[in-house]
Amino acid sequence: MDKTCGIVADLIPLYLDGACSGESRALVEEHTARCPACQKLLTDMGDGPAEPAAEQVLRQTARRFGRQAALRAAGAAAIVLYWLVWLWQNALAEVGNYRWFSYTFHEAYTLGYLLVPLLTLIWLAVLLARTARRRTWRKNGAMLAVLAVLLAAQAGYLWDQARLVHVTGWSQVVSVPDEYHIVIQGDEGQVTLATTPLVANLVRTDGTVYGFSYDSRRDSPDQGRLTFVHGIAEP
Repeated sequence: MDKTCGIVADLIPLYLDGACSGESRALVEEHTARCPACQKLLTDMGDGPAEPAAEQVLRQTARRFGRQAALRAAGAAAIVLYWLVWLWQNALAEVGNYRWFSYTFHEAYTLGYLLVPLLTLIWLAVLLARTARRRTWRKNGAMLAVLAVLLAAQAGYLWDQARLVHVTGWSQVVSVPDEYHIVIQGDEGQVTLATTPLVANLVRTDGTVYGFSYDSRRDSPDQGRLTFVHGIAEP
């Protein structure tokens, strides 16, 4: 049996169903006319119930594609879920709130901070290589786009976090422009910090020294976000 026999064997069910192209039909007829083995296969398949066999192939193919699509969707959803939980628990941890997520959970969950983007990159690279090799762009195009968007979002978030600087020190509140901002005196000038109305209403501008922890960006040290504050008596 040569390579053509294998091709013809794959085409015979489509030939019997009348679902192949004219070129494929001509190939089957020409080959079976001179190949007894393929002629016998054509006769046997023609005498049997071809339609149920075709339906079985379609059903198996649909089941395989459905399982694959479900696994891919679950993987993408897991990536999104990880970062949603990360943002939630990290925001609570920054203000020392471990009511919903314990400190141990916070420390363990941080392990995925770089691991999840790395796994996303590996998944994208493997799927891209497989798609290019098999030329299945139409089949995998949507998943490639989803993974590319997820990877870009994670890379952007990590880059943004890398530009943050955590500052801790003692200072006085210079002013309270509104209930969502306070201005403190930093080492290199005044710093405007985003905060909550609760904090803005409690701090005083009468010279009281407070302990502050806040995050600012490297390119804008005069702006930041307050993460923790505690006060001591006026000296």
